[in-house]
This record gives sequence, C-alpha cells and structure tokens, in this order.
Amino acid sequence: MGDGERRGFRSVKARGAHSRLRTPTTTPTRLQRRRIKRERRSKVLMQLAAIAFFLLVWELVTVTQLVGIPTPVTTFQTFASLIVTPEPVLGRTLLEHARASLTRVIESALIAFAVAIPLGIAIGWSKRFDYFASTLIEIFRPIPPLALIPLVFALFMTY
Repeated sequence: MGDGERRGFRSVKARGAHSRLRTPTTTPTRLQRRRIKRERRSKVLMQLAAIAFFLLVWELVTVTQLVGIPTPVTTFQTFASLIVTPEPVLGRTLLEHARASLTRVIESALIAFAVAIPLGIAIGWSKRFDYFASTLIEIFRPIPPLALIPLVFALFMTY
C-alpha cells in the first residue's frame, strides 16, 4: 500500500507518464449526499432564523420605546426611497453617493499601487535604497492606520 492510499487517495497513472494524479478513493454515497444537502438546508434555515430574530427584537425594542430608534419597516422604507430620490442636503441619491465613494476608493488604490509596486521593486533591487526606505517605513509602521486617517484627511482635504 502506497503513502497516498493510506490517506484516502489512490494513484492513477496519467497516460503512460510517470506523473501521478491523485483522486479520492470513494465518492459520496446517496445517503451521504442527502446528509450534506440536509446540513446545508439546516444552515440556511438557521441563518434566516437569526435574521428574523434580530428583526423581531428590533421591532420589540421600538414598540416598547426602550430606545428612540425607528422601526425596521420605517428604516427599510426610508432606505428604499433614498435609493431613487435625492436627499435634501446635497440633492443626490444614495446610488450617486455610493458611486462617488467607490470611485474614490478605486482611485486611491490605484495611486497606492502606482507608488508601492515600484518602491517595493526598488527596495528589492538596491541594498542602499533598502536602507534608506526601511528607515522611513519603520518610523511610520507602528502608527495604526486609523490614527493616520484624520492626519491624512487634514493634509489632503479640498474645499
């Protein structure tokens, strides 16, 4: 018995070549496939039950007025209306705001890639540049990115 067979695989020669393909020795039986389907269905039902429970608790909290938040129905109606109708402050729909945010994220990522990839290549090629850049990188490395956000926002803010 070969090493692969002990782990539940048998070796199959690939058209006379010396390389070997590994295939499982057994395929799931009908009973095992049913059990897998039942487990998947059960998982989906539990996830739907969790969402329903959350919405029920939310509704109960708003009905009892424990917290001053709107009901789930009111929230979803407002959300649906903001998707297609402009909001009063800036006069834009939620989809326009989402598109603008996504555009900013993509532009920022492209700028970061355009700077980081050549910088990484230069660091890998030149030991001198590695010493130079590593010093600057190690100065900023311990600062959490969330702490840099207000600083970057203040530096690059446009009016």
